[in-house]
Amino acid sequence: MSHRASEKSQGKGFGEIDALLASFCKVRILNYASKEPIHASSILDRLHHHGCTIAVGTLNGMVFRMVRNGWLKTKNNSGHGGLAGPHYTLTKQGQRVLDLTRKHLGSLMEKLKPHRV
Repeated sequence: MSHRASEKSQGKGFGEIDALLASFCKVRILNYASKEPIHASSILDRLHHHGCTIAVGTLNGMVFRMVRNGWLKTKNNSGHGGLAGPHYTLTKQGQRVLDLTRKHLGSLMEKLKPHRV
């Protein structure tokens, strides 16, 4: 996984950076799925647009765990009028997770603002 902020990072703790950035990817996936049913290839495209590039297998594992946790549900699409294969939508539990994350991120963003002297 790479992200503009950590691209080509080296040394101790790189795995921890990847884990942290993966969390941001999960939040983005929840947000995408809250707006419309979304196919895995569209998720990859949108993540890439926001500077996060992950392998297909990494995304599949991430989405599988999000489905298993009850945050996303799978809806199969026959391919008429769109991409064939599963599309993902947000569940009520996923919406609660997204709402809680937004609350915490909003609070964190306030704390991260530079102090004016």
